[in-house]
Amino acid sequence: MAVHAPIASQDLQSFDDESQRSRSDSDILVSEYHAVPLHVRAQAEAWELPREEIQFSNVIGEGEGGIVYHCRWRGLDCVAKKLAQDSNASAEYADMINELSTVSRLRHPNLVLFLGACTKGNGPLIILSEYLPGRNLADYTAKQRQIKPRSRGRSTMEVSYTWCMDLARAICYLHNCTTPVIHRDLKPANLLLTDDLRLKVSDFGLCKTLLKDSADGKPYKMTGNKGTLQYMAPEVIQCLPTYNEKVDIYSAGMIFWFIGMGCEPFEGVGAEVLSQWIAAQGKRPPLDEIVMRLGEEFGGLINRCWDGEPELRPSADQVVEELELIWKNEKFGKK
Repeated sequence: MAVHAPIASQDLQSFDDESQRSRSDSDILVSEYHAVPLHVRAQAEAWELPREEIQFSNVIGEGEGGIVYHCRWRGLDCVAKKLAQDSNASAEYADMINELSTVSRLRHPNLVLFLGACTKGNGPLIILSEYLPGRNLADYTAKQRQIKPRSRGRSTMEVSYTWCMDLARAICYLHNCTTPVIHRDLKPANLLLTDDLRLKVSDFGLCKTLLKDSADGKPYKMTGNKGTLQYMAPEVIQCLPTYNEKVDIYSAGMIFWFIGMGCEPFEGVGAEVLSQWIAAQGKRPPLDEIVMRLGEEFGGLINRCWDGEPELRPSADQVVEELELIWKNEKFGKK
């Protein structure tokens, strides 16, 4: 393992005067920032952690190439995502580096808090984040269906609205970063709950950043079939050549429906049929009960979020504004 020299102050000098640059200059700045080696950023930003400080406990999850542990670090309960194999040549390593490069610069109350990482020394790459004991939204809703069958997994109007607002504000933050971030895998299983039932977005393993084209101001659009089918936008299912941040808005619309109904959209439908329904036929879950419970305005917002044409979906800012207005006007529904 190579030994890295202490960072020189000039290594990150180009990042000191960002506020004095234009938007296009800022995009160049962030592009340069991403090119800085992670070990340099870790030292400069003080998030490189000594491996011996992390006390691993039980496994709480496994994903593609990574194992998630409950652990202790400096007296805190934390979550450690550890690369399954100690190899920097694997695709899984590249995915975790992409995730680390993004989450290490994000700070928002509705995003799971990044605490640090282990990128040096002997051992696999580790990303450390806050521990939320309140389960994810999918598991919490399933549990509520068991213990409160009459509710069918649906929470109160106030809690439902709060979750929708928490999600919308997280997306709004991501899409308005200097270099916008697309999550690309928003779904109830990636939305974690705090003890007081506030919602935080997690799992940035599929996230991508959008650099602005300095010539025309349009985003470089992403490619690739990524995400979870029930919450995946039709342009992603179809593997269209390009797509942009509006894929997150589509996913948000589906999640709003899930929150309102307490069940998965298109539950029990096979993948091949579901792909045809969503992408080719434009089918969406029924909104009748949503409108009855939560009001026409909320149903209309969902309908615009999952529009088949990305350009017709609202921006994240507009979603936040509409949700705030619905609640302010007490049109979110009644118990």
